[in-house]
Amino acid sequence: MNAPLRYVGVFQNQAVEFVEKMAKQLELFAVQLHGSEDEQYIAELAEKLGSKTQIWKALSVDVEVENLEFNDNPQIARYVLDSKVGNQQGGTGKTFNWALIPETLKQKALLAGGIGTENIEQALAQGCVGLDLNSGVESAKGVKDLQKLTACFGKIIQA
Repeated sequence: MNAPLRYVGVFQNQAVEFVEKMAKQLELFAVQLHGSEDEQYIAELAEKLGSKTQIWKALSVDVEVENLEFNDNPQIARYVLDSKVGNQQGGTGKTFNWALIPETLKQKALLAGGIGTENIEQALAQGCVGLDLNSGVESAKGVKDLQKLTACFGKIIQA
């Protein structure tokens, strides 16, 4: 038996109209925003999408940061917390200090950034609603490793 798939479109600094068009045309479950989209942009997008498509916002957390500032936006269904190293946001293979995640954020957060077989149990223990696995389960850049994926999903199932 297969679970139904929910598709998420990833966008960075695209026009609201473009994101709306893609979300409706592709029947996306959510749009994930990775750019400098501000509160006004999110409000306009939320109005156009309605309740059918969720809005997710990526937050880049510097691996050097000692405190995480957070203001919740009720129009955002999920926050994707990813690592930032220097000017590179995401895709760093590094983790930030997960102890900095406010409890109030965990109930809306997907944890990303450097999660793999060696630290997935610690990632699960953070209590976020989900994990975003990417470079930590690759054998080479852009190439997913079946053994790493199998090991990670095995640990997720056991949790």
